[in-house]
Amino acid sequence: VEKVEAEFHQDFPDQVRQVLRVAILTRHAGIEYLAGMFSIHSRTLRRRLGEYGTSFQELLDDVRYQLARQLLESRGLNYGQIADMLGYSDVRSFSRAFKRWSGLTPSDWQSLP
Repeated sequence: VEKVEAEFHQDFPDQVRQVLRVAILTRHAGIEYLAGMFSIHSRTLRRRLGEYGTSFQELLDDVRYQLARQLLESRGLNYGQIADMLGYSDVRSFSRAFKRWSGLTPSDWQSLP
């Protein structure tokens, strides 16, 4: 991990975010899977992220929010499809999470100029 940080000038949370983008869309966003991608144990992943003042859940939410905004901007997908792509069991769960992140429902967010 240190070698990758030095080579690509990304800190560990940024590396995790980058891997999470793909992992979410391929339905592999679990901490065990992600830790395996870095060839470390999930406890080590949690500890390393803690050293940066963040957590796996915070990064997962951050990346989901980024992806949600991109998918909502495209307007080619309905909320059910977006919820499914982001790993939510239903539209209500996705809408609650989106409102927690942005303060707006997905439809209200899309209505912004």
